[in-house]
Amino acid sequence: MENQTKDFLFKDFFESKTSQEEKKDEIFTAFIIDGSQIPESYFAAQVKKQQERGLGGVQLTHNFIKQSRELIVAEQRNSLERWLNYLKDSAYPDWFKIFTVKNIVGLSVFDREMDKFKKRGTTTVGPFPELIPEALARVFSLVKESKIEELPNFGRVYSEAFSQVDKEIKGASLNKGGILGQWRKFDMGSNPAILSNALISKGTGWCISDPGTSYLNLQDGDIYVYFTKVTDGQFTTPRIAIRMSYGKIAEVRGVAENQNLEPKMIKIAQEKIATLPGAAEYEKRISDMKTLADIDSRYEAGEELSIEDLRFIYEVDGLIENFGYYQDPRIIKILSGRKTDRRADLALIFKCAEEQIGLAGDEAIYGNIKYYDGSLDLNYIGIVEKLKLPERVKGDLSLNGITEVPALKLPIFVGGDLRLENIIDGDGLVFPEFVGGNLTLGRLKNASGLVLPKKVMGLLNLYSLESAEGLVLPEFVGTGIELSSLVSAKGLVLPKEMKGCSLELQSLKSAEGLILPEILNSGLNLCGLLSPKGLVLPKKIGGELNLYNLKNLDGLILPNEMSGDLYIPSVQDLSGVILPNMNGSSVIVANDFSEDKMKELQKLNPDTTILRNPFYEV
Repeated sequence: MENQTKDFLFKDFFESKTSQEEKKDEIFTAFIIDGSQIPESYFAAQVKKQQERGLGGVQLTHNFIKQSRELIVAEQRNSLERWLNYLKDSAYPDWFKIFTVKNIVGLSVFDREMDKFKKRGTTTVGPFPELIPEALARVFSLVKESKIEELPNFGRVYSEAFSQVDKEIKGASLNKGGILGQWRKFDMGSNPAILSNALISKGTGWCISDPGTSYLNLQDGDIYVYFTKVTDGQFTTPRIAIRMSYGKIAEVRGVAENQNLEPKMIKIAQEKIATLPGAAEYEKRISDMKTLADIDSRYEAGEELSIEDLRFIYEVDGLIENFGYYQDPRIIKILSGRKTDRRADLALIFKCAEEQIGLAGDEAIYGNIKYYDGSLDLNYIGIVEKLKLPERVKGDLSLNGITEVPALKLPIFVGGDLRLENIIDGDGLVFPEFVGGNLTLGRLKNASGLVLPKKVMGLLNLYSLESAEGLVLPEFVGTGIELSSLVSAKGLVLPKEMKGCSLELQSLKSAEGLILPEILNSGLNLCGLLSPKGLVLPKKIGGELNLYNLKNLDGLILPNEMSGDLYIPSVQDLSGVILPNMNGSSVIVANDFSEDKMKELQKLNPDTTILRNPFYEV
């Protein structure tokens, strides 16, 4: 792929202010291997190696090849997605994000003998490089002052930083002492050298161990670090880091494998998190980590696991959330130590025959499957008459080839994304009660008669819906609600619970009928609104508020507090307007505001950054 095309793909992804899922899929399509192109000779060679090692039970069957292809594609997707998600949420400038991922897609696994990452070709089956944030931060410090044409070879400098940090992490003492310690606060805007000097070469792997990255993160908010004692009695061993951004918790990291919290640090982290804004978003992670620690302790003691334990460890009701970048290694350890195989365990959980459990690579569309332990890509199916889906699907379910729904019966549970991109009329379609990822209905025009899930843990994409008439939204949506084409709020009833949920309502011209929650923990896009009449904003907004086209704020009460930028670039008169507590974020005003107006506004709001932004695009 040409460099210019790469740049455009990545620039589009990182600079987008709305959902990145479609853009992410474009990147996956461009850089992840097509499983069908992996030759059978590759799998034959793998089977031969296994047999030479005495594992004669592995046979070169159609199902083995199909399952192996799916696993290779999934591993590549997951490893690339970690980079995209991490960079998207990081404080790095966009040029560095693009520079990084443009090079990452050309690299594969780390060769420890050669001490460098292998190069990637179109037939490479290995995953993308492992992400160590502290190593990437060291690369940033090295290149941040470079001109674009003078940037060093990323593969070389990341390999060197990766090797160095990897050795530091492995060399750090596994026994870091007791739990007695103290929290230390590094204030927003404070000297980044103080933070980085307290962390560098301590084997944490945290990106904030590097001065350049600690500077970027301290521009966004405070950072809290929990230190325990070492042999000299000083509190200098970092164990927990909590990074704030725009006035709320943005990240919690530990020093266990993959930056997870150590089990004995969970209670300490929980107590601190509870005192900080944004704590609600971490409740499930804390609960999951406590449950996992309990199961792991009993497993190590040789106790038999209960059905409830198995249900949790197999993640049949949803993914186990943690504080690290990857799956908690204790899950694999416990599952690989089971005497019974996966299918038998799952049959025990669901009280069914083993043949009613579908594993990755099994046929699962002709009925009698209680639980499918993987993802189903059925985009090739356009006719649903003979389609009999499993009752429950652990991973994603893609049905983008289906345009009509009369005979479609969906599972009662989908643990990942549910994609029905091409359905236009959903009348009579009954959705699963629970969707653990995103629900995509991008072309849906008519919501009448549609029974949506009670819970959607990711993004609810109703991009093409123009009317809310007959629309009953889920009780809970986790990431956001995409209603970009909605022209009237009449009949719109928002979910009761919107913890981290952003609202995209940019086509609304009037606030008539719009009832917003008192607290919205993410962003609100009302950039198409032409009048403030009838608009009652939340008292607190945890992200951006976009009022791009409002020419006045007559009678409008702005939120008391925000944790993202406020866009009001069309308003000419802000006399008497009380701006929110912005928690370090900015207010974007008209580009033709006079110097006198700017000074007056800044004087009235000394703790708020006020900017002109003539280049802001909706």
